[in-house]
Amino acid sequence: MRSIAKKLITLILVTTIITILTVGGLAIYRLEVSMNRDSNKILNLTCEDKTHELNSTLEAIEQSVDTIAKFAVDNLENPDSLRNEAEFDYYVEHLYHLSYTVANETPGSNSIYFRFNHELTNSTAGFFLTKDYNTGLHSINAEKTDLSKYPANDTNNVGWYYIPYNSGKPTWLKPYHNVVSEDLVISYVNPIFVKDVFIGVVGMDIDFSVLTNIVDDILLYETGFSFLTDSNLAVIHSKEDLSSVEKMDVESSRLESDDIIFSYKINKRLMKISFRELSNGMYLAVTAPKTEINKSLNTLVTQVVIMLVVLTAIFTGITIAITHRIVQPLKSITNAANEIANGNLDIDIDCNSNDEVGVLAKAMSETVKMLKIRVDYIENLAKLDKLTGIYNNTSYQSRVEEIEDEVKYGLTSYAVFIIDLNGLKSINDSFGHQAGNELIIETARIISSVFGNENSYRIGGDEFAVILSGCDNASSKLFYSQFEKRIKGQKGKIKPKVAVGYEVFNPELFSSYDEVFKSADKKMYENKELLKSKGINSKVN
Repeated sequence: MRSIAKKLITLILVTTIITILTVGGLAIYRLEVSMNRDSNKILNLTCEDKTHELNSTLEAIEQSVDTIAKFAVDNLENPDSLRNEAEFDYYVEHLYHLSYTVANETPGSNSIYFRFNHELTNSTAGFFLTKDYNTGLHSINAEKTDLSKYPANDTNNVGWYYIPYNSGKPTWLKPYHNVVSEDLVISYVNPIFVKDVFIGVVGMDIDFSVLTNIVDDILLYETGFSFLTDSNLAVIHSKEDLSSVEKMDVESSRLESDDIIFSYKINKRLMKISFRELSNGMYLAVTAPKTEINKSLNTLVTQVVIMLVVLTAIFTGITIAITHRIVQPLKSITNAANEIANGNLDIDIDCNSNDEVGVLAKAMSETVKMLKIRVDYIENLAKLDKLTGIYNNTSYQSRVEEIEDEVKYGLTSYAVFIIDLNGLKSINDSFGHQAGNELIIETARIISSVFGNENSYRIGGDEFAVILSGCDNASSKLFYSQFEKRIKGQKGKIKPKVAVGYEVFNPELFSSYDEVFKSADKKMYENKELLKSKGINSKVN
């Protein structure tokens, strides 16, 4: 009897131990694989999300500078006219007012400057606007760098001028101390060329702390953090002490993949790191210690060993329950992760447990929600004008390409309206930019109500465009009449006055959209001159 009991006990013990070791070992292995996969995705998703947030700030700067650059090119037909003092002053005045408006409406802008080629003008020609932190607005800073005092290779003082000039394209500069404002900034500079003649540069500074504050707020696990590197992976900012890591020893070719997680030793700790390249060429790195990532796994191993010693008799049932409880949520997380990898952000992770896996699932679910919000925000930001809510210049350029394609496939008629708000400067000067902004918003509202929001675009500070597909001469005249009636019927203290020009595409008269636009633009300016001769501008009753 004792022999049978011993054999049964031995069999049960051996079977239980083998089962515990097998099931427990398999569960630990599966959990380790899944947790590594999920931690990688958390690092990647966090890095991707914050990259979008940083890029939205950088791209706003780029869009603002590019808008001014385009205005500078479009409004200068002959570079030699800059040698004429009157024409030069007129040109600079318009650039200044546009730059002032753009700078004040661009989040994070520290300063904006437009400096001319000193071979065409003089070594200090241009303007420099810096942010007044008391008012939050930009104002003229009379102190400008004299380009003649520094050689072209003096990057500390005039790199902002010669680097984009030599590259011939818009350039993000590395962080540097602005010698005029004495702030640590990064600059986006666009060189201006008209008929292959270098006119000058337009640039905008952004306080480097705008980026570093976002980076410093990124927290993962218990002591995870993030940092910035330059394009060569040299560390340029971190709230943690990374003096022992001057440059990340990572193969640049591997950075081209967004899914790769790097293992790296920082301050004697083994870390997992995710990299993303920012639109200005820098890299955002999000990192967390492997010990913290694997903390849940280590806890589970300890529990398995304790249960093997203490609960051998009943561990088979417990093992089955625990295995089921662990595997099912992990399957949900894995399926959700696959959906995310395929670009589907409309997912719901089904996990009701309150253990480490449940916390991981909830954190991942919240991360996906935030990522979707950021993606939707960036898509809308890229299409709509921030002030008026109608389509912006980027959307306008896309619509121009579409209309040209429609013409290729048989579209025979469309109308282009160019609408310019008169007297905006006098309104701004007399009543402030808030009143000017309200006038712009009201004008946009009237335009969209007459022509349709889907056809209306704000393409400049006070300039709007309307593209009506399939619209002929008769319909265009009707639209013009309705719009003129709405404008004249406006009531209020400040009434918008506009100059309007329109043209209808005729394939026998025009070969491209650009020709239609120029004709409409010319008519608009003729209308503007007529109104000016009659003294009609936006005014106060």
